[in-house]
Amino acid sequence: MAKSFISGAKGEKPRSDLRVKYTPSKKPLEITVQSIVEILFGQSITEQARSVCQDLQISTGAVEIEDFGALPFVIAARLEAA
Repeated sequence: MAKSFISGAKGEKPRSDLRVKYTPSKKPLEITVQSIVEILFGQSITEQARSVCQDLQISTGAVEIEDFGALPFVIAARLEAA
């Protein structure tokens, strides 16, 4: 089993932050998003995550994002850190 890499807040209810978990694998990149604002921004968060992964040349594995209202620069930073 591949080791997962996690970046983000660990508190009970972080605000304006998110948690990212990246698990390497040989499967094509899969991005899942759970967000308190998923109806409004879920697609935008997914597109930004895909763009950051492309910039980092990540095309395989699984990215799980648990969003608590993070701004775009926080999303990019957490993805890069994971």
